[in-house]
Amino acid sequence: MLIRTTLSVEENNELIDKVESTCRFSHTSLARGYVPVKTYPRGIIQPYKGRFGEGYVVLEHTSCSTRYCLKSYYIKEVH
Repeated sequence: MLIRTTLSVEENNELIDKVESTCRFSHTSLARGYVPVKTYPRGIIQPYKGRFGEGYVVLEHTSCSTRYCLKSYYIKEVH
C-alpha cells in the first residue's frame, strides 16, 4: 500500500521542521505501507491522536523492506 499525502513536498518538509522543534520525540516502529524515497526524502507527516498522546507521526522510507515503513512518533508536550 502506497501512503499518500495532500501536502506538497515543500509544505511537508516545513511541517516536519516545525514538529521536530516543538514536539518531543517518543519512539519509532514499523508500519505497513511504502514511502517512496525519491518523492519524500524526509518522510510523510500525519496528525496523530492515540495511545501515546496527541501529536504527529512521520512515515519514512526504510531500505530493509518494500512492505513496511518507519513510523516515528512526535508527541506534543502537555504543560
